[in-house]
Amino acid sequence: TAEIARVREAGDRWRSGLELNVVTLNSLRDTAELTHAKLAELEQRQRNGENLDKEVAAAKQAAIEAQSRYNQALDENIKQQERAVAAAQRATTLAQGETDLKLQQVKAEIELAEAKGDTEKATQKQNEATALELEKIQQGINGKQQEIAAYQELIAATQRKLAADGELDASDKNQLATMQDTLTGLQQEQRGLEQTKAATEQLAAAKKEKAQADQEAAEAAKNAKEAEESRTSAGKAASKVMSDSLGILKETGGEMDKLTKRFYEQQGAITQHAKGWDGW
Repeated sequence: TAEIARVREAGDRWRSGLELNVVTLNSLRDTAELTHAKLAELEQRQRNGENLDKEVAAAKQAAIEAQSRYNQALDENIKQQERAVAAAQRATTLAQGETDLKLQQVKAEIELAEAKGDTEKATQKQNEATALELEKIQQGINGKQQEIAAYQELIAATQRKLAADGELDASDKNQLATMQDTLTGLQQEQRGLEQTKAATEQLAAAKKEKAQADQEAAEAAKNAKEAEESRTSAGKAASKVMSDSLGILKETGGEMDKLTKRFYEQQGAITQHAKGWDGW
């Protein structure tokens, strides 16, 4: 029929390398069920006495072909999803490998800056290293999400294949349970990566706050040192004044009338000098 021909064409396309999808699989399944139902109808009519040998033979051939195509599609769908899982893993490995190379370079630059005593450069590169570490973790999270999605499709493809004969026996159920355990493990890995990222972000924030506090403390210590040096200088100046004053006291014997007399002598000399300019 036209339906069988259409499904055969679809089957030829996916066997030529096109990706299978649920619509194609359902069409192949429905066609297989349709041909089996048609065969059952013809066989019943034949048992009722109708001469349908040619029709029954043709229906059997169509049913065999339709079921074979569906079974092949189920097998290919499983392989397709296995490839998708592997592709997600490879993509993550490649992305993280590239980030690792960048991280190694930045760590080398940190060591060089520290060796040169360039604290500002070392801090800048440390921030870059932290950003790369977070990027690598996020790549792991994204890759794990893709791997989980592909593995869920693999479970669905496997279940379709195992249920194709109409029932799931104990072995089938055990296989699906094992796959479900694997999926749970992948999901736990994703949660672990998310927790690691959160912890890394918190640690980076704490380090940044500490660095800021250390810088402020260093500036405060510098300011305090400068203030202390200023006080020391002022103290030295005061000590000199005191020393000079003591020298004068020693010269005058420390007697107030002599100090006063010296003051008036100096004042008189200045006054007399000033009068000499009067009348000019």
